[in-house]
Amino acid sequence: MEERTAAYAASLQGSDAERYLIEDRGLNPRALEYFRLGFVANPFPGDSGYAGRICIPYLTESGVTSLRFRAVGDGQGPKYLSLPGEVPRIYGPEALSYDYPYIAVCEGEIDTITARMAGVSAVGLPGANTWQPFMARAFKGYATVYVLADDDKAGWDLGERLARQVANVSIIAMDGGDVNSFVREHGAEALRQKIGLET
Repeated sequence: MEERTAAYAASLQGSDAERYLIEDRGLNPRALEYFRLGFVANPFPGDSGYAGRICIPYLTESGVTSLRFRAVGDGQGPKYLSLPGEVPRIYGPEALSYDYPYIAVCEGEIDTITARMAGVSAVGLPGANTWQPFMARAFKGYATVYVLADDDKAGWDLGERLARQVANVSIIAMDGGDVNSFVREHGAEALRQKIGLET
């Protein structure tokens, strides 16, 4: 998986996917590099179904544990595709080792990257319906677990699901959209203020 991640990351530069992530989603080049986002320009064997998609690696201290693939833009079939047989997992788990009294949980990888760019210690789930009960133990010991919920029924349902299984949950709806759209419209500082983090 490491070889695929490296190859797809190398293909991102100058691609439509890079332009989409920077211009349309507001991610900066440093974040693209840090999170090793890529573009499936020349698919590896077995990856032809992901051609032309953004590659989002799931990184841990021991290496790449999984890959997800996102359409460039919207309206091109399924927005996200996962590897066959993939079990949902937490995105950006290194944030769980940071020395903060809180952790934020986002719905989606791009929202997680956006929150991290805004100075918020955050992890993500691959989607609103991917929460698994075993994940709850990752959030033990936090003074507050902020669920940065998409402003829709699925987002609220996710927040309520976490609140039933995790202590100290605070659900914060992203008015009119998600973390990424909120930050693009209002700025990083507005996100921190909405959460109630000191500036």
